[in-house]
Amino acid sequence: MTIADALRLEGRAKGKAEGIDEGISISKLEDARKMLEHGIAWTVVTDITRIKPEDLA
Repeated sequence: MTIADALRLEGRAKGKAEGIDEGISISKLEDARKMLEHGIAWTVVTDITRIKPEDLA
């Protein structure tokens, strides 16, 4: 394996990890919005999702 190949693999792994993290964040925001639409209290929503009200703006 060349240095270029190793760097490419490292870059792909980093990009994949960042994509997964972004997907989780988007999912948490969607879940928080749905919970709020169903009248669940903010204290419960923030406890479950760790989302803050300003994150939904």
